Amino acid sequence: MLKALHHDVYTGAVILIASVIFSLNTSQLPEDARVYPLFVTGLLIFLSILLIIDGAKKTIKENNNQHVHYSDDEEKLRLKTIKMPVAILIAIVLYVLMMPIIGFFVMTSLLLMSVLFILKNRSVLTYIGVVLITDIFIYILFVQMLQVRLPQGILF
Repeated sequence: MLKALHHDVYTGAVILIASVIFSLNTSQLPEDARVYPLFVTGLLIFLSILLIIDGAKKTIKENNNQHVHYSDDEEKLRLKTIKMPVAILIAIVLYVLMMPIIGFFVMTSLLLMSVLFILKNRSVLTYIGVVLITDIFIYILFVQMLQVRLPQGILF
């Protein structure tokens, strides 16, 4: 009886699905421009299949109560382990979704403060310094020098 799939199976499946979607979207690119994206997505598809196979082998071992060897930098996936990366991913998704509505500089400032908070940095000076330096650098480089139009929302 299958108890649970190894986390490599889930990771490989997510990467495989994303790679296939990206690969299908390359059809909208000019023929010369789609060579490199197709190569990268093809490589990702191949590696994700290898990851799924490796995860399936680990799943079979775990379900047969055999020892699964984890390398030094790998550990069994637990909620505690992925809580911070998932929180940052949610912050980035909200950043992308809200940027056209609220504006680039406001959302970038909120994203930076959110990530600093998630990373457990509680120094107000760090918040102010990171936000100001990043916003000023982006404004001077992209808006003033390169004259790139950044998304403006209801605030800025």
